[in-house]
Amino acid sequence: MSFFYDRDQNITGSIPASLAFTPSYGMSVSFSAELASYTTTDNYMHVMPKGLNHLQMGMNLPFENRKQEDARKIAGYFESLNGTGYFQYTDPAQIYKPINMFCSNIENSFNENDLHTVNVSLNSDQSSSLLNWSAPFITGSTLKGNYSTGVAYSKYDVVRNTGVNPNNMYDSFYYVTGDISTGQNTGISDSRFSKEFFFQPTYPTQIAKETSVVKTEMPYSFTKRTDFGLHANVLKSLKLDFKGVSDVEARCILHFLIGKQGFRKFQYKFPKIYNQNKYFYAPEWSHTFVYKNVNDISISMVEDPLGARKVY
Repeated sequence: MSFFYDRDQNITGSIPASLAFTPSYGMSVSFSAELASYTTTDNYMHVMPKGLNHLQMGMNLPFENRKQEDARKIAGYFESLNGTGYFQYTDPAQIYKPINMFCSNIENSFNENDLHTVNVSLNSDQSSSLLNWSAPFITGSTLKGNYSTGVAYSKYDVVRNTGVNPNNMYDSFYYVTGDISTGQNTGISDSRFSKEFFFQPTYPTQIAKETSVVKTEMPYSFTKRTDFGLHANVLKSLKLDFKGVSDVEARCILHFLIGKQGFRKFQYKFPKIYNQNKYFYAPEWSHTFVYKNVNDISISMVEDPLGARKVY
């Protein structure tokens, strides 16, 4: 028996030309923005995307407790793509568009005799959402298209106002904060059409705050502290969790975040002791399909210390 063979395919036997298996619940999707940033005096932050494809979408598909033959076919199919062939997956809730995903990693664990769990990691490194402002990544019936007067809308619907500046299409979307009947819909200026991040997170909320200070440290001596300037207590990390949300709310949250592209600022006023108007950008977030019509979303946010109130 020779050990010299082509490692492109580690699995022998017939390899399926398409995937006929459905992933288990617990499938997760993550977004991460590749940003160039620098901080100036008084903690002012300048953030910009590194390129046209800065917002990367990753997907993890778990195939749990599969028989050996099924696990062989699943792993064999993704191996046959060789990292260059793309795979299109439509999630059960049809929240995401079936875009081209490329396999980056395959993990196979032997749980017990004749039972395997295969985890497949995918990446959308050839799909630029920055060039597709109208419908990047997200799809579904709650995306209502152009706004119309006299039409009934439901909470978490997404509508687009065609009367905005055509050079600023990313800000043309409105999110419905409450049900609006046909007779109540008298204009996009209704307070129930919002461009704010109005979603309520699940408690507890984690806030990390490190005081900015200039330190002069001498060996075996005291440390001298000097004021850094303004904004010494900028919220460098704010993590919001939305647990058990429905498909329609999850779609609305994800549409909002993708529209902000990981670097565009938005206002969010969270309750309790931190009650000032604050601006944030969200460079990372993740979404887990827990069960049918049950989703978990986790968002990592960073405060922009400029903190100016935006007027729409």
